[in-house]
Amino acid sequence: MRTTRFWVILFAALLLCSAVGMLALSGLQFGDSATTAVIYADGFLLETVDLSALQSPMEFYYTGNTIVADSSGIRITHADCPDQLCVRQGTITNGLVPLVCLPNRLVIQIESAAPSPFDGVSS
Repeated sequence: MRTTRFWVILFAALLLCSAVGMLALSGLQFGDSATTAVIYADGFLLETVDLSALQSPMEFYYTGNTIVADSSGIRITHADCPDQLCVRQGTITNGLVPLVCLPNRLVIQIESAAPSPFDGVSS
């Protein structure tokens, strides 16, 4: 009986700590100020786009991919690769996860002028 109570209390404490952590992280704003999208193909820099300065959507065509950028983020709308994973990934708005099209060797990353709350290990 006593061990069951211990595990229930431990589980409740862990649940409470994780809920507090999620609430604390949800209040953080990633990429609020000047955000820049950087497009690479085969490891070479193709384009640098200042997303915060865009007034209307822009389209780019690189290595079989159609890329649309606007002030809210950047996405791949069409790719000539068979799996279409990069298209299904949707719009990226922060630098936590890049857009990658492996068959076309295309990588799109967002860099922010605001410092990230994560270091190199945790991001």
